[in-house]
Amino acid sequence: TKSFGPDLQYNYQEGEGFSNAGGFIQHIDFETSKDHVFDLLATLKRHHWFDLNQGSFVLEMLTYNGNVDNFLYVAFIFEHDFTGSTKVSVEACPLDLSLHDASNPSTWVRFVIFLIVLCFFCYFLKAEVEDMLVSVSGYWSDPLAIMQVLSLSLTAVSLVMYLMVS
Repeated sequence: TKSFGPDLQYNYQEGEGFSNAGGFIQHIDFETSKDHVFDLLATLKRHHWFDLNQGSFVLEMLTYNGNVDNFLYVAFIFEHDFTGSTKVSVEACPLDLSLHDASNPSTWVRFVIFLIVLCFFCYFLKAEVEDMLVSVSGYWSDPLAIMQVLSLSLTAVSLVMYLMVS
């Protein structure tokens, strides 16, 4: 995690990079000229970014296809082990921009269903809290009550995950 580089200093960035694992990060803007990109790649090669002394190397790209209105996140992962072998893997994830398109009726249907589930969740949560307040020890001794709390907890996690993804 020490900084390195003969003329440019590359600093370790905690919590950044691939999967927020931390690492040395270099952004390459492909909107610049081809010569500039090649010069940057040559500099990185000169500074030993592409040798087996690196524990891992990840190339991340974000591309856009305007024909289908879709972004695609792609990660090429090169992991080196102490024997000198390299494990190569590719991860790709489409990012659909039409998920929240207000002109699409399915967006409104999904929103209404989410609100209905949220209302039911609040109603059942209120009922469980009222039952719990009647007799706390009696409530927790009932296996069905524990299952209802687990069910409500899973529903809460699902609702939060849905909000985070969408």
